[in-house]
Amino acid sequence: LDRHVEPKKRVQIVDAALELLGLAKVRDFVCDKNLTKARLSGGQLRRVGIGVELVTLPSILLLDEPTSALDAVNTRLVVKALKVLSARGILVMASVHQPRFSVYQLFDTLVVLRQGEFILANKRPEALPFFAAHGFVPDAGENPADFFIEVAFGFIKSSKGVSEADLAAKMREKQAAAAAAAFEQRSHAGMCQLVD
Repeated sequence: LDRHVEPKKRVQIVDAALELLGLAKVRDFVCDKNLTKARLSGGQLRRVGIGVELVTLPSILLLDEPTSALDAVNTRLVVKALKVLSARGILVMASVHQPRFSVYQLFDTLVVLRQGEFILANKRPEALPFFAAHGFVPDAGENPADFFIEVAFGFIKSSKGVSEADLAAKMREKQAAAAAAAFEQRSHAGMCQLVD
C-alpha cells in the first residue's frame, strides 16, 4: 500500500483480505515453518500469497498456476476466492492446468493456447459448442478441461477434418465476426437515436 495510508485503514484492508480468503482464524500463525511447529497448510499459504497481492488493492491479478500442488478442497477454496474477487471488480487471470470439473465450472472465460496461439478464447458455456462446430466432441462424462488440452496437443481428431492448428484461424474468424456484429449493432443504435 501507499505509505500514506493510515494505519487504521491498513488494518481494515488486511482484515478484509483475511476474511475474504478464509484466513481470519489463522491470522496469528507464522508463515515460516522453521520458526514454529504450528504451520499453515499448502492451500492456506497459497491464499496468503494471493492476500499479499490483494492488500495492494490491485485492479488486475495475474496468477501463474495458483492451484498447482493443491488438493481438491484447497483448489476449490482458492478458485472460489478468486471468483469473489472477480465479482468485486478485479480482473483475475490465472493459468490453471487440468482443473477438475468442479473447478472448471467456476470459470467465466476460458483461453486455450496451442503453440502460443489462441485456439479458444470464449465464455465457458460457449467452449464446447465451438469445438463441436469444428468436429471435436468429447466422450460422455469427459472433463472438458482435459478434452481441450488433448485437442490442443493433437491427440483428438476432428470428425470434420479440421486440424488443431486450424482452430486458431477459426477462433480469429469467430472473433472478427462478433466484433463486426457488435459494431453494426452499435452503429444501428446510434442511427436510431439520430432519427428519434
